[in-house]
Amino acid sequence: MAGTSCPLFAESEKKFFSKAWDIQFEFSKNDKGEFAFVTEHFNGEDVKGTKK
Repeated sequence: MAGTSCPLFAESEKKFFSKAWDIQFEFSKNDKGEFAFVTEHFNGEDVKGTKK
């Protein structure tokens, strides 16, 4: 999907999805209450990422 843009829509404060692709993003907070993690749900797989 590099080089393409795809709008995301909010399902909640932490969950976003695409209407064009079957992909969802879910943001999680750390112990300090800061959003620091994201999980990408795509093609039945979950990929976690951490804010640097």
